Amino acid sequence: MYMAMLAGGQIIQKLVKKSFAPPAGEGLNAFAFNVKSRMVLRNTIKDKINAVPRDEATTQLILAESMSCFKMNNQVVRSLDGTKNHVLKFMLKWFVIIGLIIACIENKELVLALQQAARFYLVTGLRAVQLLGTLENQQDWSDKLNDEQLASALSQLLALYSMQEQAGQKGYCRVDAPELEAVGEFVTYDLLLHADDPQAVGWMLRKLSPRLRRLPPVQRALRTFVALQTDDFHRFSLEFDAMSLLERAAMLRPLPRIWTRSIKMMNKAFGKQDRFPLEELARWMLLAGINNDGKGGKQAEKLCKALNIQTQRHPPPSPPPALPTRVGGVDEAADSWETIDVVDGVAELVTKERTKPPSLGFAQFKLAPVHEKMDPELARMLVRDVAFRLEAVSATKEARSMTELVMKGAREAAS
Repeated sequence: MYMAMLAGGQIIQKLVKKSFAPPAGEGLNAFAFNVKSRMVLRNTIKDKINAVPRDEATTQLILAESMSCFKMNNQVVRSLDGTKNHVLKFMLKWFVIIGLIIACIENKELVLALQQAARFYLVTGLRAVQLLGTLENQQDWSDKLNDEQLASALSQLLALYSMQEQAGQKGYCRVDAPELEAVGEFVTYDLLLHADDPQAVGWMLRKLSPRLRRLPPVQRALRTFVALQTDDFHRFSLEFDAMSLLERAAMLRPLPRIWTRSIKMMNKAFGKQDRFPLEELARWMLLAGINNDGKGGKQAEKLCKALNIQTQRHPPPSPPPALPTRVGGVDEAADSWETIDVVDGVAELVTKERTKPPSLGFAQFKLAPVHEKMDPELARMLVRDVAFRLEAVSATKEARSMTELVMKGAREAAS
């Protein structure tokens, strides 16, 4: 507390140096200020307030609360003997009121900038996965540095949110400010980014208020974290499917580990005679959507190859049977209208079978030892395929460019 007050005393001296004349002395005696004039003090505070742009109501609030901090005798203190509580109260009121109010005003633009920066780093990570597929292309790119920049932006945002929430409880700031409506979004990003680190998530939860912990996106991030830590990959896939594009971008990094552990669990569960469809495996491994419509078989085949799981493709489909032809609108093989209806029904069934996507093949477990780790190059290619698919799915749901996705906070606040 002594060091905090000493540091705070230097700030106050700079802020109101025209109004106070600190007497000689060392240590805490530096807080024994002499007030030259109440009018000089008021004008000094007013000048400092006017230096920061804000609305008139907030200006009056700051001015009133500032003056209440300095409603003391003309001689504040000559000596600290018996006045320690008085000085401590003076210091705390100054920092709680002035610090919170001015921070709420000045941090608005900082909050918007950090929000855009965090979204930008998430988009950059997604683009890097999509465009830098091979190790040779990643020589000038660092996933670690991008993650560090993202973590730094999110950490600063959470600190500002906490400050705003404290000020809102005291009535000095608005808790429903436009730039703060997205608080759940960025708390979610921070939780997902550290989903592999239970200690970091636990520390974040200690700092989050009950209101923030109850937000729907934060709840989804916590369910995802629990599913990941307990190897509940079915629950993980359901939560992953409900995420936004940027939330999924934050979860691309753990996918190879999820694939490896899932395949090992399936290898223990299934027998040698079981044949698991590749398209269904792709759906389980998030290589295709929940309603995949028979897609993702090739990606699932690559995944099995990377982990030494045997696969077998189905033979190509046989050509459709020849149907009776019509000449002049009459079927050659039909002697009555009943036969014509039967032929039409067969033609309809054949058409449906031909339009149904065929299964590529199946996987068989326990035929060979499962690799402990995936080949990094092949894992990177699979993650790239997932990243492209996620962006394509997002584009069909919400037509937004990446620039609009990054800048949405500023545009919504301006509108």
